[in-house]
Amino acid sequence: MVSTERMLHLADLSKLHFNEAELERLKKDLSDIIELMDEVQNFNGNPNRNETVRSFAQQRPDTAGDSFPREEILKNAKGRTETFFSVPKVVE
Repeated sequence: MVSTERMLHLADLSKLHFNEAELERLKKDLSDIIELMDEVQNFNGNPNRNETVRSFAQQRPDTAGDSFPREEILKNAKGRTETFFSVPKVVE
């Protein structure tokens, strides 16, 4: 657990002021965060991660379906060039 002295030092550096109840709650929160980060740092991951991703991706077949009519999609466009949306240039 983070010490009260450490929390007071961090609060002073941050120019923050806490009452005793807030300080205790923040100490617990910060301790929980540090504990979680330690767990994340020590996590090895799934050695079969690629297999997991591959099997998940194969659950649903990739089938082509009907699309909306092009004119229907473009009818409310502010700008269009032939069969495409036309937008202002933002990067030079």
